[in-house]
Amino acid sequence: HLYDPVLARFPPFSGPEMLEFRFNLANIAEMRVYNAGVRILREGDEAESMLIFAAGKAKLYSQQFQFAWDIEQGWWLGKAVLFVDSHSQRVATCIALVSCVVLSLSKQAFTHEVKRFHHQGWLNEQKRLWKENHTLGCQGCLETDHTFKDCPGIKEEAERNYSSMEFNADGSIA
Repeated sequence: HLYDPVLARFPPFSGPEMLEFRFNLANIAEMRVYNAGVRILREGDEAESMLIFAAGKAKLYSQQFQFAWDIEQGWWLGKAVLFVDSHSQRVATCIALVSCVVLSLSKQAFTHEVKRFHHQGWLNEQKRLWKENHTLGCQGCLETDHTFKDCPGIKEEAERNYSSMEFNADGSIA
């Protein structure tokens, strides 16, 4: 499938045994296109889907965690939607810098595929890892012991990027 390399970057989906599952996830994911300047998600909003960037470049920033980073193809956002049983909120705002193609994978569609592929044991293991503070993967280096905002290769620059930003009263970039 065209989007398999993008989905395979996410460590829980990466193994060869997950190929058919990834293929089906790519088929059921809603493909969304965002033009430059359009907000893809907003910090604090309820998260209803995991987003996987298939093409384009966007600015991701968080006022709560004080980071800003340009993200691109292969990045994922909102994994907690799929791997945590409770409701989750967006921890950052994301604005398209150029046209972006994003795959949106809802919890309902994901859960259906997990059941269809008899992957409940795999999902339970991912949830257990999450509860034990494994991050399920850093978009920057693909390690599973930290998130991108704590990545040794990203953290300092992301904090500097944020400190140089100016914001409007509504939290949007000035």
